[in-house]
Amino acid sequence: MPFPTAMTEADVRTYMVQRLSTVASVLGLTAQSEVIGTGAEEVDGFLTTGILGTTGIEGVRKIRALARWQAWLAAYASRDQFDIVAASGAKLTRSQMMRGIADALARCELEVMQYPEAAAILAGGGGGVAYAGVLTLAGSPYGVDEWGA
Repeated sequence: MPFPTAMTEADVRTYMVQRLSTVASVLGLTAQSEVIGTGAEEVDGFLTTGILGTTGIEGVRKIRALARWQAWLAAYASRDQFDIVAASGAKLTRSQMMRGIADALARCELEVMQYPEAAAILAGGGGGVAYAGVLTLAGSPYGVDEWGA
């Protein structure tokens, strides 16, 4: 199967759920889940031309890296789930599952740090634009000392 050179939002949603694999099943996450949809919207927002405008192998690699990150963020957001017991009696405690999710999320965060859009968010910055300007105190009874306070 050749590597895709374009993706749609539906492709991204499906890819996110596939990457979560069993975790998606356990948490009840599907391509139609709200948190998966929100993650796909975030991926679209990170891309200069959006999902539909991003093409080529490198573009799809970027989409996939961002989608994996957002998928694991969606799984991590579902951490209010309780311990899971299968019909066979096998158990998975919430803490075990969350530790695995946190590990996967950390790996994905390292991977997306190569993209400036994601690196800025992970470094604690916002997704907006910074503006510099001049602060005026016209009409203010409070002065500004030499420290700028």
